[in-house]
Amino acid sequence: MSKATEDKTKQSQNKAASEPKNSSGTNADMAAQSETAEDTKKKTTEEAVKDALSKSDGSAVVDALSGATAAELKKLATKDTITKIMALDKASMDAALDMLYTYVTDVNLLISMVDARFGVPIGSAAVSDPNDISTVNMVKGWLASDGTPEQAWTLNGVQHVYATYMRLPQRDLDIIKAVLTLKTNQSSVSGAAYSQLGVYYVNYNNNKPNAKENGGHTESFARLKYGKTDSRNGLVMLDMTIAHELGHCVDASRGMLSDTPEFMAMSGWQKHPKSSPEQLFEAIVDSFNDPYPSDFSATEKDVAKKTGVEMITQRATDKAKRDAIIEKVVEDEYQEPENASSRNLLDKIFNPNSGGRNSASLIKALKKANAINHVVRGFADNSPWYSGELFSGMNRQIHEGYSWEDCWYSYKNEAWKRGKISRYQFRNPKEEFAELYGSYHVADPKGSHTPEPLKSWFESQGLDKMEGTEDKNATNVTPKQEKTTGGGGGKF
Repeated sequence: MSKATEDKTKQSQNKAASEPKNSSGTNADMAAQSETAEDTKKKTTEEAVKDALSKSDGSAVVDALSGATAAELKKLATKDTITKIMALDKASMDAALDMLYTYVTDVNLLISMVDARFGVPIGSAAVSDPNDISTVNMVKGWLASDGTPEQAWTLNGVQHVYATYMRLPQRDLDIIKAVLTLKTNQSSVSGAAYSQLGVYYVNYNNNKPNAKENGGHTESFARLKYGKTDSRNGLVMLDMTIAHELGHCVDASRGMLSDTPEFMAMSGWQKHPKSSPEQLFEAIVDSFNDPYPSDFSATEKDVAKKTGVEMITQRATDKAKRDAIIEKVVEDEYQEPENASSRNLLDKIFNPNSGGRNSASLIKALKKANAINHVVRGFADNSPWYSGELFSGMNRQIHEGYSWEDCWYSYKNEAWKRGKISRYQFRNPKEEFAELYGSYHVADPKGSHTPEPLKSWFESQGLDKMEGTEDKNATNVTPKQEKTTGGGGGKF
């Protein structure tokens, strides 16, 4: 290179170094370029979804949504976009809706998404099948006659329904004709299933939809007596109830698994028919170590039995009625011994069975007798399963599950002590099944809030499986048209 050329080249380099850089080289311009690229990226995501929807290409829609940010998903969760997504093939629609449902702000849109995704109408207005409309309207009529007409679901409530149903087997959701709500402003969560009809309702607190179980239905750590907190603690109450009530319908659709010997044996359930109040009272007596005062004579025990039987027969839930029964039975059935009033204290102590009480003393003693008292507290009206712990002095726990059932139930103490899902599971075997169903599916990971041996039994029945629609235990159940509280499934 000649010296003149070399000098010219250096001058050119120096000039380039001394002059301002062009727009592509400044920091400000580089930032602007980055923003432009980001805008392009956002548009690309939205355009990719819209382009795929215009071609009904479900796979491409899912791919585009999978790479979208939360902000993009929120922007895409519109009625127009979601309506088009719901027209896609089932697999693509499901995947797309699952990514978008949490960003939807229109409750009616979300209700239609639940129906499209799971085939479950939320609220009676969403029911379209003519065969289902009459059934749902019948249940609505029952609820209205009880003074609790159907209410509109809130966005919070429907979001929890969607999230819970994602964790439940589709074969089970296919049973449901409608899910209703009667209250969205109550302090806690409750529900009831009309199991044979495939209809249930859930009531909740719209201001606290994410509240977790902390002792409402369970034995909390503060009350712990047997060494294990109930496994339901920590689960979201609304989600648990949504699944629990469906569990009743699943139980009924499979011919009442909760009534099979194998299921009942796990907690030692036994039935004590109300049709034989004498035998039912004897079962209560047998469940106690000391059903009567130790000095009761055979005659006094016989009077006690007649008193207890009459209380069961009349379902004497109020004190005035119980007191009247005791006084009437003593008057009709007890002949006061001649020396009853004249016996002194020492005679009663050293010869407890040689004489007998006078009528007034027997009435007082009957009111204190364990067997008589347990008839009172064993009625469902007193929610004996919420006593907080096992009733002391009993070999087995025995009580009425629901007033409309034809029996009382008893279960072994060990079932409560070994570690349980909740106190509520021991209302009756149906509730134990529903608590098992809900706790298994709602927990993350599944089954982590379900104790043995219930967990192993549940899995052995294939109830844990998410896939498949055939089941050897499935039965065709003819809907019952008469009204029963909870439809045989129970009120939570």
